[in-house]
Amino acid sequence: MKKFTLGVIAFSMLALLGVGIVAAFPMDFSKGIMAKEIGEEASEEILAFQNSLRTAIENNDFDAWKSLMESQITEENFNKIVERHENMKEEKAFMEMVETVKGMANTQEQLVNGFKTISETLQTIILAITKDEENE
Repeated sequence: MKKFTLGVIAFSMLALLGVGIVAAFPMDFSKGIMAKEIGEEASEEILAFQNSLRTAIENNDFDAWKSLMESQITEENFNKIVERHENMKEEKAFMEMVETVKGMANTQEQLVNGFKTISETLQTIILAITKDEENE
């Protein structure tokens, strides 16, 4: 029963993690991988930026590429990166906790199996002693 309970807890944690990831990084696959909060105009801006980068690279135009890249270095973008980093740390800690729970379940199963083996061995010894006493 405890193994089942631990399994349910582990599954629930994984389900919550999945929902959290989807909520944190919603995607609209019809327009590529972009956050749901981004409107049509922002999506078009991103695509235009990507096209400009591609053009700069294809034309071997370092100055254009550098200018485009520098335009992305803003405090707002930095804060988004920091937030994503924090989310990743939380997800990593959660996954480590899930692995710990799995390890505990495995350890518990090994202990139960060990106790069963000891119990069976003791029963065999008790039966053997009982038979010996009856034969005497």
